[in-house]
Amino acid sequence: MFLHLLFIFAPLYTDALKCYEGSRGVVNGEDSKNFVENQCDDNMKYCFESFNSNLTDVTASCQTMGTDTKLLDVCKLDGLCKNRSEIDVTVCCCSSDLCNLQVSLRPTTETPPAVLDSVQQSRDKLRASRRVRN
Repeated sequence: MFLHLLFIFAPLYTDALKCYEGSRGVVNGEDSKNFVENQCDDNMKYCFESFNSNLTDVTASCQTMGTDTKLLDVCKLDGLCKNRSEIDVTVCCCSSDLCNLQVSLRPTTETPPAVLDSVQQSRDKLRASRRVRN
């Protein structure tokens, strides 16, 4: 009986990656941001974040079937981030749920702030060490 129920409900379970999607930028002279949690398509392995040096322009997204190979190449780098200083953009790649956005830009969540701060501090240290290598 248990196995029958397992097979009935198994399709309801998905192990798809979750990423933040959205953007932050200046619209009509006002700082605007809109980020949401999004379940990526099946078999997508990466979340992406891009930002300028002062974090006034930020984008976050899931990998899609149409993701450019140059963007996927960032995921093969040791630091998982690529800084393009000539256009003031850093692109980062990560592969765990909701890994692609700074805490201050994340939508309201039920996760205790202390947990989020701890995770963000670890990410910030990792990013800083990666930037030094680039």
